[in-house]
Amino acid sequence: MKKTTIFMAVLVILCAASIAVAAENISGIWVQPNPMSGVANEHFLLAQSGNKTTSVTYFEFNGAPFVYYGFGTVNGNTLEYSYKYSKNPTPKVTTNGKFVMTISDDGKTLTGKWYDDYGNSGNCTYVKQK
Repeated sequence: MKKTTIFMAVLVILCAASIAVAAENISGIWVQPNPMSGVANEHFLLAQSGNKTTSVTYFEFNGAPFVYYGFGTVNGNTLEYSYKYSKNPTPKVTTNGKFVMTISDDGKTLTGKWYDDYGNSGNCTYVKQK
């Protein structure tokens, strides 16, 4: 009886600990608090199911509309996803790339880098709106 009670207590503690460290679902609408010059009306819509993500982003650059979509994974506090532009009016702009971002502890900020297929990269931050 004593062994069963100890086993059950350890099991409850382990279950509670695993729930505490489980990543929060980051689905929602995200925006950049400080977009780069020329960027307006950016909305990054992210859907998460398990550790898989799907996203669509709309923004305007110097008045021209851009749309890209992506698929990725969440591993711990890291979101990594590849993207492809589906509306890209400027021929000299990349069409593919990826993001690698860290999810904040409260699940409301994504901070990291973007990389494109021309070797360009940059820092980015998104804040969850809804």
